[in-house]
Amino acid sequence: MAEKEESKLYFANDKSLSQRLSDFLRKLLHAFFDIFYVQYKASNLQVRQYSKQRQKLYHTFIMLLYTLQLVSLVFPPTVPEWQSFKLFSDIVSIIRGDFLLVKLNLGLACYIIALTLTMIPFFSLIFLYIKSFKKLAFDIQNYKLTLTAGLAFIKNVSFIPFLCIFTAMQRYDIIGSVPQYENVSSISFPIPYVGMFSIGFVLVLVFLALVENTFQYQQFLTKSSSGIYSRAHSKIEALKLLLSTALVFSHFYLQDTQNAIHLLISFLIGFTLWALYSLYLPFYQIFTNFTHSSAYLVLMWVSLVELFSKVLQNSTMVFVLIVFVSPCLVIIQWDLLHKRKEFIAKEFNKRIIGLDNIYKCELLIRNYSEEYLKASKMVEKETEMVKLKNEIFKVFKYMKKRFLKSNIQAVWEFIFAFTLLKDEGLARVKLSGTASVFDIEGSYLYYKYCRFLDDFSEDYLEEVDFVKFRKIYDKAMKQDKKTSQLQFEFWKELSSEKPNVGNLEKIAYKLHDNLKKCKRTLKKVTLQYPNNQLSLKLYGTFLLEVYNDNMKGNELLSKAEHEKKQQEMRSMGNYEKFNYFDDNNGIIIISGERDNLGNITSINRPASEILRLSENFAISMNIANFIPPPINIARVHNKALARFLINSQTTTVGLPFISYFIDSMGYLIEVYLQVRCVALNDCPFFLAGVKKSNLPREIILYDGDTILFNTRGFSVLVGYSDTELCLKGCQLSSVVKDFPKFYKNKNLTDVYKYMIPQTVNFISLKFLDVKINNYTFKYLIASDNQDEISTWNTQQAQKFSDLSELKTFVTTKINDTLPIKKGILKVSPAKKNLSVKFNIEPEYFYINETDFRPGKSPVGKFKDAAAVKVPVKGKTTESIEDIDKDQLEDKDKNVEILDLKDLKSGVLRKKDEDNEEDNEDGAEDANIVKKSGASVASSAQSSNASFTSSLEAQSLLSGVTASMKSFKIAFFLTILIVNIAVIAMIIYLKLISTSYIDTIIIKDLSERRVLMANLTTFARSLELLNYGMENYNEDFLRNIMINDIYTYKNIVNTIESKISKWDSKTKNMYSNMKFPTWELIDDNTIQMFGENIMDIMKKFIIHATALHLTELKEINEKNEDLFFLYRNGFGESLKAVNDSIGVFTREQEKITDKILMIVLLLALSAIILMILCFVAVLIPTLISVESSNGTVWRLFYLLPLDLVQEMRTRCEERLEMTHGVEVDIREEIQLFKSLESRKDIKMKKKWPQILSRISLYYLISMGLFIFFYYFAYENFGSILRTKPKLINMSGLRTFSTNAAYYWLQELKYSKSSFSYLYETSKYRLSSSPEQEIFNALTLLQYSEDSLVYKSLSHTGKTQTHEDYLWKSQCFSPNCELLKKGLHSGVLSFIGEIKDLECQILFGLNPDLNNILNKKNELAYGEKMLFDMYEEYMTTTINYHINTVIWATSAYCFVVTLTFFILYIPIINSVKDEITKVWRLGRLIPIEHRNKIMNAFKQAKGKK
Repeated sequence: MAEKEESKLYFANDKSLSQRLSDFLRKLLHAFFDIFYVQYKASNLQVRQYSKQRQKLYHTFIMLLYTLQLVSLVFPPTVPEWQSFKLFSDIVSIIRGDFLLVKLNLGLACYIIALTLTMIPFFSLIFLYIKSFKKLAFDIQNYKLTLTAGLAFIKNVSFIPFLCIFTAMQRYDIIGSVPQYENVSSISFPIPYVGMFSIGFVLVLVFLALVENTFQYQQFLTKSSSGIYSRAHSKIEALKLLLSTALVFSHFYLQDTQNAIHLLISFLIGFTLWALYSLYLPFYQIFTNFTHSSAYLVLMWVSLVELFSKVLQNSTMVFVLIVFVSPCLVIIQWDLLHKRKEFIAKEFNKRIIGLDNIYKCELLIRNYSEEYLKASKMVEKETEMVKLKNEIFKVFKYMKKRFLKSNIQAVWEFIFAFTLLKDEGLARVKLSGTASVFDIEGSYLYYKYCRFLDDFSEDYLEEVDFVKFRKIYDKAMKQDKKTSQLQFEFWKELSSEKPNVGNLEKIAYKLHDNLKKCKRTLKKVTLQYPNNQLSLKLYGTFLLEVYNDNMKGNELLSKAEHEKKQQEMRSMGNYEKFNYFDDNNGIIIISGERDNLGNITSINRPASEILRLSENFAISMNIANFIPPPINIARVHNKALARFLINSQTTTVGLPFISYFIDSMGYLIEVYLQVRCVALNDCPFFLAGVKKSNLPREIILYDGDTILFNTRGFSVLVGYSDTELCLKGCQLSSVVKDFPKFYKNKNLTDVYKYMIPQTVNFISLKFLDVKINNYTFKYLIASDNQDEISTWNTQQAQKFSDLSELKTFVTTKINDTLPIKKGILKVSPAKKNLSVKFNIEPEYFYINETDFRPGKSPVGKFKDAAAVKVPVKGKTTESIEDIDKDQLEDKDKNVEILDLKDLKSGVLRKKDEDNEEDNEDGAEDANIVKKSGASVASSAQSSNASFTSSLEAQSLLSGVTASMKSFKIAFFLTILIVNIAVIAMIIYLKLISTSYIDTIIIKDLSERRVLMANLTTFARSLELLNYGMENYNEDFLRNIMINDIYTYKNIVNTIESKISKWDSKTKNMYSNMKFPTWELIDDNTIQMFGENIMDIMKKFIIHATALHLTELKEINEKNEDLFFLYRNGFGESLKAVNDSIGVFTREQEKITDKILMIVLLLALSAIILMILCFVAVLIPTLISVESSNGTVWRLFYLLPLDLVQEMRTRCEERLEMTHGVEVDIREEIQLFKSLESRKDIKMKKKWPQILSRISLYYLISMGLFIFFYYFAYENFGSILRTKPKLINMSGLRTFSTNAAYYWLQELKYSKSSFSYLYETSKYRLSSSPEQEIFNALTLLQYSEDSLVYKSLSHTGKTQTHEDYLWKSQCFSPNCELLKKGLHSGVLSFIGEIKDLECQILFGLNPDLNNILNKKNELAYGEKMLFDMYEEYMTTTINYHINTVIWATSAYCFVVTLTFFILYIPIINSVKDEITKVWRLGRLIPIEHRNKIMNAFKQAKGKK
């Protein structure tokens, strides 16, 4: 039956997302397991033998230390007069370590020590985990101190002390006190929040202790030198660590507040763990159980005594009960454990149903195992060993029925079979196929022993090795089949008149990858099995028919034929056991996994011919489909298989040697059958070896009078028909006329004569009943061959070795004098006069009956699958015969292994990793085929090598490679330079913002003139107050004045510190230019001085400070300080200060424009560079790619039709002959007619996919530059230019408000003797007070309009700003001007100033107190808005800078990342696609390739 398969291609991932995620998580877990497996191997290689006495002393010391540490957590008892026993309490607590260091004022040192010793193993573990996950080699011995010793120290000695110091630090950081320590100040840490992080250190500590507890112990006699630490598993020990952690937390958080609850918790913890250790005895030595249980017995007793002391309140009694009763309890515990062990043994012997807990089952297994080990050392106790073995298997069977299946159970069965029974095959089966709830410890042990088996076995058992070979071989066959299908699709599409170019390219790329993968897979199989004719033949035909490598293909096929003949010669007369690697034998591999139980996973050609169906069709079918009834139902048969896997005590499946199959046509077939159960890694399999019997007889399987199945010739033999008929469902009495008479007198030993109807010929009949388990198979055998009939009641073959003298096989007589060989099967000398009978019981062979070394091939056996070492470069490969001879000479003698400790270090080595693929051409197969000098020379001249490595071919590919390389370099440099330019722009913008925030102190400069005006106004007000002209509050004036003086002084200091960073013009104005100042000297002399602005400001501070300290009565026209402020406050000095602000802002604006222009030029340079890269590099690269792609595809498009058809036919034949796939040719295509029409085929363009990726970079870059121009250059530059103007106008508004009031006040007293006009009559300003009022109001109106209506009105316009301008912003209950907002207040103030001016000019004397209050109110509101503007501008500048920095950083990161994940892959992909298509030229036959090479040579001079 041929398989019909569609010739459609599906390019999809085989695994789902959940499967890939599951595989990734499994990989993470196995990487963690690998660390401790390597450590386990290293520890097995370095076994140190210690005396039992020494082990017990060390263990006693550790547990005594642990006991006192536990007791210290419930000390001291809270009873009166316990101070007299304080020394005893301190001694117990000091044992804990952390208490001692804190008492010595070394708490901080203790914390650091604990942290260091905790984190070193943790980081070592993390480092090793990363290495393990990445499959990097590491030597575990280098981490012996940091990891192995560190984990052991944490778990055995320092777990509780470290836990205490971490918890104490955490409590101290939260609560601030730790009553458990007397010197609590010593644990204070200088770094804040360290205590909060201590909870993380606690988790790390517990994690490390659990890791040590789970992974670092020996299980079940696997390391007898450390047997004192061996235990069943770690669940009780893990519970101990978690409960100890809870006890420590209770000690620090409950002992001082809820002491009774703390004692109750410690009592329950002690009781729980004492009961567990005493009841289940988890350790294999009674002494170890005693030490562990005693620690918690003492804890339980001390906690109980302290609880009892709450009632008694007697310190002496508490001391006596603790000190003197505890040792008595420990002695009682020792006796209790011994009685407990005896009680368990008695109960187990009575009834197994009492095993209600898995621990009890483990105890029983351990007990039986110890007895088995003792009996194994005595020859006379062989019967007792068999009994004990059956009892142990009985317990295992009970465990599987009673409890959930787990990895731990599989591990127990494995250790029993491997360590005690020395049966590696059975051990593999027991360890495989376990389905369990996730258990980290069980999973690790399961993984560890699976790895251990592979690393231990120098040579697999032959059955296991064959399964391994078939898995690899079937994988290679699938890959070869897929490659052949792709090749067929390629040639089919290429032969079309109008080929689908896109689909053809996709097929070509897939075909190249599969060719490479297939060659690598086949090479791997051939390297691992260099003498297997199947692998050699498959690889040879692949090279010959697919790869077009005739030289190497013929060599491999020749070697395969030679190996086949050698195998036939070795098989002649060698019936010692069934040879699985003999391709003449039928082999069926049946899955033992739960989800695929009974399904055929692999079948070879002889077996498929017996079943009369193709190998591909048989895969995944259930073997029950080919088994005769009544067990041909898959559910029934699978149940029997599952029962065997669960309860088997051997790997041999007990079936009759002569058995029967039903082929795909429904005929009964008689075969010789042998079934073995094997396991590879964690997968169980059933390995069925079958041979067709070829005995001259015909058989019917019947039920009552109904025929169920018959052999092909039965109808002809009994004369029922002249042709072969399937008699299924026919009446047996109608086929065999005398059947009722024969059946009535049926005797299994009788042979009946039956005369064929209408003839005079007789045949012989014999009835046969075969029982398998509870099923009975009824057969009727017929034959007319006298030799066959004569053998029916004689001794029959029961295994393949018994067939050595049957005539149906060409045999060589075995020498009876040879000694009995030992191996997988026990072989006896050849038996004579053998014939075949049917009503026989099968002979069982147990692997454990042999004494071969586990993992070793039996001495003297040839093993076809032995691994061959790859020869060193430069050396020739040894012959197989030499290797075999050396291997046989190096075989060790059989040594009994009583324990895994007996393994030598050389045995426990890791298998070499799979060889990586070498170069595709030339000498890559030198390690597989032993070549002569001539063959080597011919291979060196292989056409494949010359085709792809010629100068013409290399010139084509090197042109593409050079173009791609130059493009990658140029494009990367472009990205790099553009990124540098962008970063430079950020730096310049950052410099501008830093300069504005740091050096451009426009707010201070603007506020300075306001303060000068304020100080002048306050000085004048104090003078008027002295004259009694105004009723001002002197204290109020002086307080405001001193605040302004301090503010002014800070501004002057700031200017002095920043002036060195300003431009030269502004610096010159402040330091060198002279401005007039007027001073009063000797009460009546006024003198003018020329001073710079800095000196003027400093003098202003000096005179203002002196005036503030002057008494009120001395503040008059004769006061020098008053005159300086009065004359200069609104004079030339103030004008110079105002001018300096304008100069400063203009010069800084010029500098800002220059820097922004540099930034803009950088951006333009980057854009020009990108354009140049596109024009000068990208476009030529695209042209080169398109040219090269067209050249390589013309190589195939210009092939003649007959050649393409020939290649297509060759692929069809390979699919049909090698893989049994009949290609569906119903869908015919229109073939091309001439090569001229092929020249018009347009290749698929490569430039769109390259340009689409590259355009992404240009789009991102253009987006950044556009964003940068509008956001950074325009908006940010506008803000930088606007800020000085905005701040200046805000300050000018406040200054104008103060100036208007000042000159209004001067106007009021202009005609008095103390007016400005009289006091500075000769040296006053030329303008009048009326003019100054007009100027001040004009400036106030101008600044207000600029801030509210004109160019500056939109800057800083937030909701808060709007509220200040238009809504009520009162700051006091007496608010008048700001009721309707600041803008309304300014307009009202201007109106009132004008009104008061008019009153004064008309001779009235208005009161100015009201306008003074309004002025102060308005000035305060303006000051608040002034600060708001400054804060807004600073925030906006920072926001713009941060946004640009983040956007630019994201751009640099994205374009750099996309270069590696988008641009490099697409460039490499295009280059690889062209190279792949070129390398597919090896598929073209050699003679046509030569024509192509000549064409290339002729075009060599062309570009």
